[in-house]
Amino acid sequence: MITNLFSVDLEDWFTPLHLTKDFSEDMLKHNEIRIEKSTLKLLELLDNKQVKSTFFVLGWIARKLPDLIKEISRRGHEISSHSYSHKLLTLMNKYEFEKEIQLSLEAIDLAISKSVKGFRAPCFSLTNKNLWVFDVLKENGFAYDSSVFPFGDYPDEAKNQTEMNFFYLKNGLIEFPIKAIKFGAVSIPFGGGGYFRLYPYSFFKKKAKELNSMGKILNFYIHPWEIDDTQPKLNIKPLAKFKHYLNLDKTYSRLNRLLDDFRFTSFEDYIQRNIKAM
Repeated sequence: MITNLFSVDLEDWFTPLHLTKDFSEDMLKHNEIRIEKSTLKLLELLDNKQVKSTFFVLGWIARKLPDLIKEISRRGHEISSHSYSHKLLTLMNKYEFEKEIQLSLEAIDLAISKSVKGFRAPCFSLTNKNLWVFDVLKENGFAYDSSVFPFGDYPDEAKNQTEMNFFYLKNGLIEFPIKAIKFGAVSIPFGGGGYFRLYPYSFFKKKAKELNSMGKILNFYIHPWEIDDTQPKLNIKPLAKFKHYLNLDKTYSRLNRLLDDFRFTSFEDYIQRNIKAM
């Protein structure tokens, strides 16, 4: 059985609603922090299934809740970076991104004093217009990235390589792209998060098995807030409401089935077993 990648983007429920903003304490005045309970629930599930995951952690969460990061690490999961604020990279220049990365690394270091090797961009906001992201990551000691989403203006360097399980970027970073799959004559996103909630589980399982049968891994990701079906319901635009709240009451049970049906591991473990570059 092929071993797939499992990761958690450590964001609280209100994070996706503030994609254009730098983190500020003012956000917390107006939004209840709920991430601890849902993360602990997710950790218990992973423990029960004996699965190790990579947690792509927001720096502000590491700074605000260092004990939560310690607990994730104590249970044997890898801690990687998801930036500091979760602001889209398309809204930053190189200097601002360097500052984000440094703040993120400092916050994680204060929590667990471990080197960070992996990065995932908020909302996969990596395009041909901000390729300096790869250089900043390399300069700050990162070994791999998982930000390439094969839709829209994604980096030319990744074109024709996104069907691979991983590939090397020009500067030596290892890239783990999110997968796309064929559905009739079109390609559709396939990885996790909202797509895991959108597609019927039978469809998701079938397509994941097809990937594995071709020797391709599923690069799966989930957010703790996606198993928190009692989170506040905000009065937001209809499309945003649909994307955020769709099938929250079904995510945990689907996740439980997924972990029974497929084998998973962390990026760190996958690299050590298959690439040995870290």
